[in-house]
Amino acid sequence: MSNNTSGSAHEALSQAFSTRGYQMVRNDEDAATVFSPRGGKRIDLGPWLTETAELPLTELAGHAGRYADQAVRQLHEQRVPVDFDTMFLRVQIFPDEVVAGRGARWQTRPLAPGLVQAVVVDRPEGAEVALTGELDADADDLFGAAIAQSITGEDCSTSTQDLDYGTLTVIGGAHRYVGAQLHRLSRHVPAAENPFGALVAMPLPQYLLIYPIGQCDAMRSLYDLRCAATELFDNGSERISPQCYWWRPSRYEQLPESAALRSGLVPDLRPVMEQWGA
Repeated sequence: MSNNTSGSAHEALSQAFSTRGYQMVRNDEDAATVFSPRGGKRIDLGPWLTETAELPLTELAGHAGRYADQAVRQLHEQRVPVDFDTMFLRVQIFPDEVVAGRGARWQTRPLAPGLVQAVVVDRPEGAEVALTGELDADADDLFGAAIAQSITGEDCSTSTQDLDYGTLTVIGGAHRYVGAQLHRLSRHVPAAENPFGALVAMPLPQYLLIYPIGQCDAMRSLYDLRCAATELFDNGSERISPQCYWWRPSRYEQLPESAALRSGLVPDLRPVMEQWGA
């Protein structure tokens, strides 16, 4: 009776998780991540492979099933360590009304009047907003990791567009996490050249609009940005808001970028209508 190989052991374990409604993705020979609707958990396969190395193939499925049952129980009983899931974390912006009634369940925080940020676990099989307490990490560290991964783990393009009175910078991407670029606005609007900051808008998850202040008077600046934001908002899906915000460097931008992401602070974004009486 032939013994199994590491390949057959991996296959048996993957099948055992699959029949229980979980997906196992191998990271390397001795490690894998098991995904469930609640999140992911990294598991060390070394002991399993050693234990089953001499088992005949006919016994492998039974051992795999018992191992999977134990891992599933642990997945339900324990919170997911954030370092296991960091590569899958993202941050997405939602309007207040979408989060209303879910705020206690979703992992969220206020971003600006009318806007909230939510931590998202974007796994290969789909993305879900993380639940409060689901990930075993301090909230500030959790948001910091999610923002960092949204910036470094997703592609964005930057272009400019000439409007009636000035030039608009458009940051876009084929994903829902472009709003994370708000956390490094000073890269796009250097304070030395733009002491009054910029007007910004996030009409859709795939776009961040930036209009540096000083190109024209305040009302013309607002007109330009509002027209651009409203056009995207009216013609898009999963809409956020056509609201325009005034951003200028604050305590957040005074910190080193890596520290700012985990500081619990957010960029200073103020609704323009309140500031300018528009």
